[in-house]
Amino acid sequence: MSISVENIPQMAIDDLLVRIGDKTIEKLFKHILTKEGDSREALHTYIRNILQDNFYSADNLVDPFEIKSSFHRKRQTTKKNWFKKLKTDVENNKPNPIEDELEFMANIIERNGIDKDVKSVLHFDEPDIYIENQLKKYEVWAKDKKSRLTDFPYLDKKQMYQIEKAFENDIVNIICEFLEENPKNNWLTVRPKEWVDNPVFSDDGKKMIKADGKEVIEIGPGKNNTQLYNDSKLSDNRFFRFFFDLGDGEEVKLDKVSPPDPIDNEILQYIMEEMDNLFLSEKKIIVDLRGLLIEVYGHSGQKQYDLIEKRLKKIGRYSFEGTTVGQDNKTHVSFIYNLFQYVEIKTDELTGRKYVEIQFSDKLHERIVTRKTIAIYSPFFKRLENSLSKILIYAFQKERIDAYVNERNLKSSYDYSFFTDRIRFRSKRLESNLEKIESSLQDFKNAGVLIEDYKRVGSSFNITLTPLSKSEVADLQKIEIIALEA
Repeated sequence: MSISVENIPQMAIDDLLVRIGDKTIEKLFKHILTKEGDSREALHTYIRNILQDNFYSADNLVDPFEIKSSFHRKRQTTKKNWFKKLKTDVENNKPNPIEDELEFMANIIERNGIDKDVKSVLHFDEPDIYIENQLKKYEVWAKDKKSRLTDFPYLDKKQMYQIEKAFENDIVNIICEFLEENPKNNWLTVRPKEWVDNPVFSDDGKKMIKADGKEVIEIGPGKNNTQLYNDSKLSDNRFFRFFFDLGDGEEVKLDKVSPPDPIDNEILQYIMEEMDNLFLSEKKIIVDLRGLLIEVYGHSGQKQYDLIEKRLKKIGRYSFEGTTVGQDNKTHVSFIYNLFQYVEIKTDELTGRKYVEIQFSDKLHERIVTRKTIAIYSPFFKRLENSLSKILIYAFQKERIDAYVNERNLKSSYDYSFFTDRIRFRSKRLESNLEKIESSLQDFKNAGVLIEDYKRVGSSFNITLTPLSKSEVADLQKIEIIALEA
């Protein structure tokens, strides 16, 4: 949901610091944070203050596109002016930092000497050539649209207010680039634990057909090879305790489930990242369809609008239908349960913008509001390419949190049942599914997300998870995820 600058996750700030880079951070402590040593806390506070001053209005994140053009233009104008003044001072024989630099180096050479070849290349004996070369170099810097103000070699010769503005400008531009890649109000996204620990999502979206009244799946391109589909794994009572207070010995039997596939998973992921205060007060999430289309399909055309509309209606119809049966083998409750109260696809009359409005069920809303969820840093999700990985990511995040809370080893063996308890594999072929799992684990490893290493051993996998960073621990404690686990 929309969050104030104080609640921006530490991991998001860490990501920004990587983009800012050690070189700029070193200069920042030299010129601005002069009394802070190398305090990480002071650095984070400085970044949050820039965010607050430039990107937030009434605790809502301002569109970075509105900010970027203004600050980029200021940066280019400032670089142009700084170079122009430097060149003018040189041409008018006024005191300037290039000649000061040349004089300083000449004194060092006079005292210590220097290799003749180096002297020749740098033109220390030909001041005019040296100055001309330096001006050419700084002219390139001034025109380069990606170069930073704080890369100006004579930054320390500027007034303090100019230095402060230079750092602010550079960092604002970096934040804009970061927000363009992560265009959400949230850096953390959540999923109910019951969705994580049970096989709610299938591993692919192959077409379901009917044969003799039973659901089957088309396997080969010739569509001759079909396979019966068994929904019994979803009838795990752990999952249905999310919906019902089951008595001892009671079981749930499903009559019909339309399984969400990996694309539905990505759509739900995007929707959950759009939570704001409206979700808290009215259980609603409103999502602009164009952004959703680009996220799922890569572009937004009429065909994609039609496809997403069908997908959203499918998600809106997603329900469980069945009975609860006691030890006496008699039906206790017959039910149909919807995850969402409604899904409405609308068009704004003034702008023509298409959007979807989703209202969550009371039970699902309560589960999320009371933090009975698993949280993940959204950019982790975006680094993954494998569709299975994008479903399993929450399960492995839960394992990492559990390892931290219980101080257990991050290396564990996960047998095949761990995955079938969390993924609704369409195929019943063991080897085929193990290959899919291995491909997913390799995706995690390649992306540097959650999994450090793995090794397949028969039908099991020895997996080494990455430890929670200090920033992750702070973020998860802030939203009470770790506290609830403990």
